[in-house]
Amino acid sequence: MVAKRPYRILVVERDHERAVSMKERLSALSGYLDILAASSCDEAAAVAGAGGCDVAVIGSVGEPAAVLERLVEIDSQRPVILLVSLESEADRERAFRLVERGAFECVDGGERFALEGAVVRALRTSELGIRLKGLERALAEKTSHMESILRSSIDLAIAATDLDFRIIYLNPVAEKLFGRRAEEVTGRPVDDVLLGDYLEPERIRPAFDTVRRNGEFRWRAETQRDGRRRVIDALITAIRDEHGGIRGFVIASRDITDERIAWESLDMRLRQQALVAEFGQCALEIVDLSSIMDEAVRVVAKGLDVEFAKVLELNEERDAFLLAAGVGWKEGLVGSAKVGAGMDSQAGYTLHADGPVVVSELSSDPRFKGPALLRDHGVVSGLSVLLHGADRPYGVLGAHTAKRRVFTGDDINFLQSVANVLSAAIVRRRLELDMQFVVGATAFVSGEEFFTELVRRLAEVLGVRYALICELVEDGTAAETLAVWAGGEKSANFRYRLKGTPCEQVVTGQVECYYPEGVAELFPEDRMLAEMGIESYRGVALVASSGEVVGLLVVLHDKRMPKERNVETFLRLFASRIGAEIERVRAERRLKYRTTVEKAIARVSARFASSPETTVNEALAVMGEAVDADRVHVCMISDDGRYVSNTHEWCNDGVESRRELLQNIEVGRIAWLLERLGRDENIIVGSVESLSEDAAGIRGLMKLRGARSVIIVPMKDSDGSLTGFIGFDSVRRGRAWSDDDAGMLRVVSDLIAGHRARKRTAMHLKKLENAIEQAVEMVVVTDSSGVIEYVNPAVSRISGYSREELIGRTPAVFKSGHQDGEFYRRLWETIMDGRIWSGELVNRGKDGALWNEEMTISPIKDENGEVTHFVAIKRDISEKKRLEERLRRSERLSSIGTLVSGVAHELNNPLTAILGFSEGLVEMEDLDEHVRSDLDVIAAQSRRAVEIVRGLLRFTGVKTSSKVSLDINELISGVLEFQGRDLARSGIEVRREFTEPLPPVLGDATQLQQVFLNIVSNAQYEMRSANGGGVLTVRTSSSDDEVRAVFENNGPPIPEHVMANIFDPFFTGKKVGDGTGLGLSIAYAVVKEHGGGIWAENIDDGVRFTVTLPAAAPAPREKRPARDAAAASAAAADARVLVVEDDEAIGRWLERVLLSRGFEVVRAANGKEAVTVLDGDPAFDCVLSDVKMPEMTGIELGAWIADNRPNLLGRLVLLTGAIDKEVDKCCARWGCRYMMKPLNSKKLVETVSAISEPSP
Repeated sequence: MVAKRPYRILVVERDHERAVSMKERLSALSGYLDILAASSCDEAAAVAGAGGCDVAVIGSVGEPAAVLERLVEIDSQRPVILLVSLESEADRERAFRLVERGAFECVDGGERFALEGAVVRALRTSELGIRLKGLERALAEKTSHMESILRSSIDLAIAATDLDFRIIYLNPVAEKLFGRRAEEVTGRPVDDVLLGDYLEPERIRPAFDTVRRNGEFRWRAETQRDGRRRVIDALITAIRDEHGGIRGFVIASRDITDERIAWESLDMRLRQQALVAEFGQCALEIVDLSSIMDEAVRVVAKGLDVEFAKVLELNEERDAFLLAAGVGWKEGLVGSAKVGAGMDSQAGYTLHADGPVVVSELSSDPRFKGPALLRDHGVVSGLSVLLHGADRPYGVLGAHTAKRRVFTGDDINFLQSVANVLSAAIVRRRLELDMQFVVGATAFVSGEEFFTELVRRLAEVLGVRYALICELVEDGTAAETLAVWAGGEKSANFRYRLKGTPCEQVVTGQVECYYPEGVAELFPEDRMLAEMGIESYRGVALVASSGEVVGLLVVLHDKRMPKERNVETFLRLFASRIGAEIERVRAERRLKYRTTVEKAIARVSARFASSPETTVNEALAVMGEAVDADRVHVCMISDDGRYVSNTHEWCNDGVESRRELLQNIEVGRIAWLLERLGRDENIIVGSVESLSEDAAGIRGLMKLRGARSVIIVPMKDSDGSLTGFIGFDSVRRGRAWSDDDAGMLRVVSDLIAGHRARKRTAMHLKKLENAIEQAVEMVVVTDSSGVIEYVNPAVSRISGYSREELIGRTPAVFKSGHQDGEFYRRLWETIMDGRIWSGELVNRGKDGALWNEEMTISPIKDENGEVTHFVAIKRDISEKKRLEERLRRSERLSSIGTLVSGVAHELNNPLTAILGFSEGLVEMEDLDEHVRSDLDVIAAQSRRAVEIVRGLLRFTGVKTSSKVSLDINELISGVLEFQGRDLARSGIEVRREFTEPLPPVLGDATQLQQVFLNIVSNAQYEMRSANGGGVLTVRTSSSDDEVRAVFENNGPPIPEHVMANIFDPFFTGKKVGDGTGLGLSIAYAVVKEHGGGIWAENIDDGVRFTVTLPAAAPAPREKRPARDAAAASAAAADARVLVVEDDEAIGRWLERVLLSRGFEVVRAANGKEAVTVLDGDPAFDCVLSDVKMPEMTGIELGAWIADNRPNLLGRLVLLTGAIDKEVDKCCARWGCRYMMKPLNSKKLVETVSAISEPSP
């Protein structure tokens, strides 16, 4: 009994991941598959040779063809599948070749199920006998499983027979392929119903015998069915049982018609491409044009498999063709037969058609009738394309056959490719002949002879009347001929302007311009065209190696220019050679010119050195003659920079001076020129007329001076500043000045500028010496060790030492003892490090007198960066110090006044309540006498407190305090508590971020509180004015030797001009009347006096002030005076009164006093509530309002009343606890009254009664 084994699939793949993927995909087909793997050709051969395999799959592994060859060599019957790309034409051609070499199938591995399908087909084809051993039993039993397998085949037609080859099964694919239904053919012989169309009768029985003997028979057959070609690939396999006996047969067939046609088409296309490539190579190698055409028709006949091929050459008149070359035509016709070029022939139709002309049936084609040449040869179908010449069609290339044929797109492309190669060869050969004629005459000549011979030959070859070579001059606005050929002879050279000529378009566009006719009418400004009788024009630009257009090559004719000659190509071929020759001639000319100019510059330099007083005019003459200029002029800018004048001028023979036209020219008139010269640009003007409107001023001056072309180079001082310029004019003709000219002329400009600079330097040094000698500031110069080498008179005047006494000594002579050794050590450390030192110190004079000095010391370094000297600029600031002290005292008085005013307000509010309520209790009749006595004491002491406050308000003196050990946190806290109420009314939130504990500082508590108060007040003012409030953050911190206080507010940033002067005396950024401008200057002086620092800076969301003070050892702190309080009293009258008071105690007291006197009282806690009350009920006889309140002050309430209830202004009484100038101003402006706290009840009632009393 034969053992059943799984099918073995060999996967040959170098990439491990892809191999694993392929094995998984194949394993998913069936569990009855044994997947083997190999990663190289040798491994694959070893596996196939050892145990064998049923199907091999070749993926990416070196050269797949080599693996295929090894596997086929081992077993040619084994199906081998190759995974390849089939996207491009080249891919499919490669796949075709692999199949020819023995591959079973090539599939695209990237397509879904392509691999699986190919393996299934291979197994079915190669091992179908093994797989179908039990087919007879399976078919008999008609298992649904086998049925589904057979029917699932997509493109494999399967028929099963018994031992007598009678059909027992036919799958749907087989029904479709053979055109028979299964029930129609079941039981019938297979050779009658299936194989008869695909296998010759005499081969059927031998085929059956082969199957019985060998177990299989394979064949490929081709037939025609329903007028359609059909190709199948078939395999007959014997079905064996488990004992090896044959039980039946299976016929597996596949329709490969489309594949066969595709491969045949591809093969034809490849052969055609090979023929085109072969012909292209021949066209390059063959010189004789007739031989090239003979090869062309041979290639066409072979590539299209036709009997006839031809080349028809169009005659000069374009009315007939000559059969110039051909294949298949009767003897003697090639070279003599002619065909008409009219639309009634295929060739003539092709001449005018827009593309190839295809004829399927010549006799019935409605477009034209066949000429005698085609009819005589029985032509039925044909294909023709146009042969292009250089400027006109050359002829037609055609292919014809006596059979009816449908030419494909590939056939058309093939013929067109051959035509393109042939056209190029024709153009190339004709061009070569013409070029040989011209090149032979010009190869060994140069310069003028080259130009002359070239235009002569070009005129002859191109058949034109005129040919000329021109060089651009005058900055490209004109052209000068280098050679002219006119009417068969050499003509004189001339110069002409380009504007309005066809040559202008050639130059500006750098292209070839062609006007076949009417060129004189197209360019009426070019009178020369009409005078010469020019009808047609063609010109090309001549370009140098740098890309610059240097000239033109032009041909002109008095008739329409013959287009059939390859004029454009010819001109372009010689344009580069002419451009190079012009470039060479220019280089020779330039070298000679440069040598002359350089010699002239050397002469000028020598004369400057030998005779500096007389060389400017001589230099201009020497340079003018060297560069062949008509006029040279030097213009200088006045010292005030307002005017430009011509200081020197030289004119060539026959050229008039125009110096008077360049005197006192305002710089604005020639700003265009001066701006560019200032940027170190050279001004090169080839044509004055071409200057833009921006340069209208200088253009007008140039035209007045008669200049046509100008070059102007700047004249600069050693520091690079523009002092003037030198101009070179071309008056009698235009000229193309170059950058090289400018470079050489700049040397002359530098020589003149250097001469003038040396004179100015001497004068400048003298002025500098006088300035230092007469300066108010002291100037001291020492060597690197500090020995004095120079002092100016100011030093002697202030110190009392003479210059002789100081030179040779060190600045230590001025030491006063006010600065310690550490001060001087830091000073020397700074300047010896190459840095600038600035600071203040006290010095002593010869007579012992002291003065305050502000000094800056700067190191002087040599070219190696080494310090060689020091220069000190010293200023006596003694008077400034005295002024600052006076300013500090003045500001201190102002600050104390502010402090006392605030204290008075804060104390007078509670004193008003205390006095008022105590006096009210005393008036009670049934009061105990002891209580009354106590109340009298309270009232007396309150009045005493009031007097103390009033005494403080009258205090204006300044008291000097000594420095003591202070806690900065405590000082700042005191200032914030003092200003707390005002800050709250201004809508300002205070945030404290104190470091505890801080090292103490040694200082004057009053002065430092003044510093902090000024900073806080300024922040409060700016935030309130800009935003109506804000956040003030105060931070304190310390380092080893320093205590720091930072005040940040989110008010507006400080403008740059304010920041620069913020600490200057009398400088203020506030509006008039809001500040003295002394606060921050005094703060600066106080901090500096305490050895600290103060500065301001803008931050992302506001402003930051920083104060630093030296840390000191702890010391006892000063005691601060405690705050007192006062009371108030009241009276009464009869009226309606609005009481506006934020202090609850005072409000209650005012209400009680007025109610007790019969008044009707309405209360409001602040200005906003009062506005609400007055909006709804304005009928009040009197309005009593506190001044300082949150949200809306009494002043702001008064302003609202003035705008909205002006009739109540006379009935308004403002209540204030301190003297306030603003209150005085408002009362004077509005006509209202104010009362000072603490209030007297009697006076209050009298005042309210007087105001409430009706007018008589």
